[in-house]
Amino acid sequence: LESKSSMMVLSLLAIDKDPRQLEPGRVEVTKVGGTILTTLLKFPPEKCKALMRSMKHLKTEETLRLTEDYLGIRVLEAFLDSPADSDLKQPLIRSVKGHFGKVAAVTHCSFFLEKCFKAAHTDLKEVIVEDLIQDKSAILA
Repeated sequence: LESKSSMMVLSLLAIDKDPRQLEPGRVEVTKVGGTILTTLLKFPPEKCKALMRSMKHLKTEETLRLTEDYLGIRVLEAFLDSPADSDLKQPLIRSVKGHFGKVAAVTHCSFFLEKCFKAAHTDLKEVIVEDLIQDKSAILA
């Protein structure tokens, strides 16, 4: 697997699915895959460097699809809570730029938003706040 790809994460998420059943461009999250991934993300970063890099390379649409899934969101939260270097987490947080308001409107995403804010560098904290302010009416509806 390429080191600049999210393929490892996506493969683990769908580990117990028949590859022929997977739809191209769709993020599949199975109970087994999500559980394995959240457990692996608790390991010391030096033991799972490739996995941490794969999380860093999730594309915006992949990250947003994970926020829509109750197990997918737990995987994202586990990464943000992980002992991985802060610089590895910034691209994932940045990928949600422009969508924080939409994510905030989903009830099971509140912990994810909190973890994004805690893990974000100052410039990204500003982006999160600006996104939330911009979508304030949709969030409160």
